[in-house]
Amino acid sequence: LKARGCCAVVGGKGPAPIFRTSAPMASDEVDLDDDDFEVEIEVEDPDAPDYAGEDDEVCAEGELGDTERPEVEGDDPDRPASARVKHTLSLNSYDATPDVFFSGGGIVSALSQGPFLHLLSGVRANTGARGGRYLFEVEVLEKVPIAQHDLRIGFSTGGSSLFIGDSSDSVGFGKDGTYFVAEPGQLTDLQRSGACEPLLETPSVIGVLLNLDQESKAANTISVFLDGFRAGPPQPVPSHLRGKALYPTINFRGLTLAVNFGHGGKQLRTLPFKCQTFAQMAEAHHEIARHDAVRDGMAKLEVVVSIGIPEAGIADFTRCFKEQHTDFAEISDRSFAEWCQKSGKPKLATQDKAAQKSLVTLAVAGHRNCLIAGVGQTLQRSEREQLLNQFPSTYRKVALVAVGEPSQSHKQWVRKTLEAEYEAKKDIFQRRQLLSEASGVALDDADNVPPDCPKFDDTTWALPHDDTSAPDVSPDVLSSIFSRFALPTDAEGFDDIRYEWSPNSDAQEKLRRWIVIQKSAFLVEGLEPGEWFRSKLAAWKEERKQLREGHLAFNNKKGKGPSFEADANISGDLAGVGNIHDFDGQGTPLYANFRYEDWVLLSWRYELHLLVHGFATDAADDDIPGIHMGHVMHYFKTYFGVTCEPKDKLGVENIGDAVKLLREPVEFIDKGDGQQILHSSLEKETPFEVFVKGIEAYRRDRSRRLEAGDESAQLSFPRPTGKTPGKGVPFKAAPAGKGVTSKGSPSNSVPAKAAPVSAKALPGKAAPAKAGLAKAAIAKAAPVGAMHRVTGATAAATGSSVPHVPAKAAPRGVAATANLAQNAGLKRALVSNSHEVGLGASPPVKRPRAPDGSPLPAKAKSVIAKMRPTMATS
Repeated sequence: LKARGCCAVVGGKGPAPIFRTSAPMASDEVDLDDDDFEVEIEVEDPDAPDYAGEDDEVCAEGELGDTERPEVEGDDPDRPASARVKHTLSLNSYDATPDVFFSGGGIVSALSQGPFLHLLSGVRANTGARGGRYLFEVEVLEKVPIAQHDLRIGFSTGGSSLFIGDSSDSVGFGKDGTYFVAEPGQLTDLQRSGACEPLLETPSVIGVLLNLDQESKAANTISVFLDGFRAGPPQPVPSHLRGKALYPTINFRGLTLAVNFGHGGKQLRTLPFKCQTFAQMAEAHHEIARHDAVRDGMAKLEVVVSIGIPEAGIADFTRCFKEQHTDFAEISDRSFAEWCQKSGKPKLATQDKAAQKSLVTLAVAGHRNCLIAGVGQTLQRSEREQLLNQFPSTYRKVALVAVGEPSQSHKQWVRKTLEAEYEAKKDIFQRRQLLSEASGVALDDADNVPPDCPKFDDTTWALPHDDTSAPDVSPDVLSSIFSRFALPTDAEGFDDIRYEWSPNSDAQEKLRRWIVIQKSAFLVEGLEPGEWFRSKLAAWKEERKQLREGHLAFNNKKGKGPSFEADANISGDLAGVGNIHDFDGQGTPLYANFRYEDWVLLSWRYELHLLVHGFATDAADDDIPGIHMGHVMHYFKTYFGVTCEPKDKLGVENIGDAVKLLREPVEFIDKGDGQQILHSSLEKETPFEVFVKGIEAYRRDRSRRLEAGDESAQLSFPRPTGKTPGKGVPFKAAPAGKGVTSKGSPSNSVPAKAAPVSAKALPGKAAPAKAGLAKAAIAKAAPVGAMHRVTGATAAATGSSVPHVPAKAAPRGVAATANLAQNAGLKRALVSNSHEVGLGASPPVKRPRAPDGSPLPAKAKSVIAKMRPTMATS
């Protein structure tokens, strides 16, 4: 089956790239809307020449054919010397991997030290054949003992990858006899194992015959001969390569080779038929490599240093330069990583960082023009100077700066490249659709989606890169070197500095702005809290202590519990408040009505404010506008020593949502180029009282909105469960119907009520209730992580002579309480679930009272609640 030059696989034995059925096939019809395509179903002709019957054998997996069969190749007629190419056909030192060495007599080898021992070397001839039938030979002279030997011999198009099997632009044989072949749009893998005998099992002269003679029975095939004997049937040249010049190409590892192109008609081994060698190629059949054409016109070798900002088009500029200057060998981290990948050793690129110096030495020894394109290296002056010192004075040293707005020529190159890539993708799509329809092979959904036609405008100046593309410089490396980036100067030793895009002044400003952005994008190495922040943090801890004492003193004075069911009467203009601890001159603090959520908000507002100004003070760099959104969590832990947890503390997903919830004084502001920087609207030395007033204003606003029916104003933050409360805020009792289970998790049960304290509690023991009138009720669930204590105030109120004696814990989940008129006289819960700000000490426990407020009769004694001991006594 053939479809406009495509070889289709529709049956036969094994994954054969081409086949002919052994029985005549019925004619099948394929409807095609596009007249530009043709599908031909070939039916075997019994009267066809002998070679036609060999198709089955050519493509049968692992079958090498009968060596006694008559040779299908015939003798070439003699060609006069005047019709042959005039130049010397040889391996091209400009079209080889940097590690390849050339010696007289066609000897070729490669560096076998360090990482190069594991890499696959490649070299291509300087002349390709478009037609005719020509032979070249390869003999293995030496094997490096410790190397993993490899050999691939075949043909490739000029300017394509040096590695056979890397793309559809090459064909050839591997050391185990595998035939490497591929077609654009192919539906199945066309590589075939066992296409010929292994190449390295026995010492042999390997002859490779390229037959592009259209009058030959074996036209458009490649054959391998070992010591003059055929090693396998002819293998087809893919149809998309026919008519193109094919250059002899060799890949090897751990080997020294002798390559013979047949100068003077010399052949190392005689074949069963007479044929021409590549050195005897007809003038009409040859194509000379661009590298040799360029090299002949050069007066002096050059080393070009490509300089540009990472991820700002420098990779495209380098690619464009290489396409226009094919004689330059690229030396960069990216090209070395690609080499390792194609050699099957991708990890070498990250394991060995000393390869570049060896590559420069090899390039100089091989008299090759060099392109230095490592972005992280070429933007540092010290690195540039070290690079230039490795090149002798015979090299002309040129710096090409591609920074700023690209030139019109570069934009045109980008447009042409995008158009060419689109046409290639469209052609492959159409080929696959045609092959699928003709063969009945179903395509994946992705293969049925045509490529998008590129759209161009004046802003189109960069090629698209997918997520799998390696960055110009890895983020880890960039973060440590970007501050040293600078554009080149004449003092560095350059013979010429050319600004290819923006002029010098604009390029300098562009780089300066880029560095400023990076300072915010990367963490400041070695940053630690300074003296200003440490003093403010110590003062903040003292303020928390004063808040705790003022809050507890007010609650004790008013006889209120932590439930705050009745708010203090706090109103009026906050701007005129002088003393936040005595709002009205009667001992009422401004924060008397703060709930748990208010204390958490106060803590977050003040600490983020400190973080903003502490970072700015310690970084001390005017180019750093502040803390990048992505770094807030890191610097919070650096400065406060604890993890910033917006979800666990505020119930929001990320720091951005947390800042929105706080409303003020911190916010994220856009500094351009996608930078979101944490900013505080308050001055560095803003008094702490301003933050308390701000929280009170926020509380009043939420209260008014709730009274108006706006339920979105209700705040409900996650509270710590199953752990001992720290020095936090006064705890607001849970609403009815929502309690805490014995395991500390929320439940829908009614919260347990703690028992009042007995007047005759023994030290460290809970006295059992003896009153028969008021039986103790068993709580279904008791708060976990709390301890009750008998204080001196309680002892005095009840007549007890035992002051401040801690009660012993009861079993987890069980608490006894006196059922005294539904506990209507219980003033304060025994548990304080405080957190965050440091107001967590439990207030004194009040003696149970009757509903009218009078003391209970002496006979009605209560039971001390027993709990299992927890981590600490609150």
